[in-house]
Amino acid sequence: MPDRRRVERTPDTVSLLAATAGAGVVVLVTGTHPPSIVESTGYASAVWWACVFTAGAVLSLAGVLWRAPLGWVIELTGRMPLAAAAAGYVIALGTFARSGVGAAVAIACVAAIAVGSTWRACQLAVRIVRYRDALHDLGGRR
Repeated sequence: MPDRRRVERTPDTVSLLAATAGAGVVVLVTGTHPPSIVESTGYASAVWWACVFTAGAVLSLAGVLWRAPLGWVIELTGRMPLAAAAAGYVIALGTFARSGVGAAVAIACVAAIAVGSTWRACQLAVRIVRYRDALHDLGGRR
């Protein structure tokens, strides 16, 4: 069985980030922003949210597909804004969305992106620090 920690391009990660990036691009191109975001923050903030959400997803996907260790930095750069944008959307959906099964599913999916991206950002930050420390140990510098 392969070591899961070494295999970072899992199909579920790549497909979820690609779908998230695609959804962000569609929102930006069509100008159809989520009503809960527009109601809670206004149209200009909804455009800004869509830009951050899309950029975070695209950078995260690029980082996953890039070779380590630069890929870790790129992915971390995308995961932080993606987590924040997804968390903001969860709050807006929970506050302004109509109750129902569809809203509950949307909240659960976007919350999973927020939690997963936060967790992954923490993993990447630790990995980058350990990598830096290992490089310093190999070079004899402290």
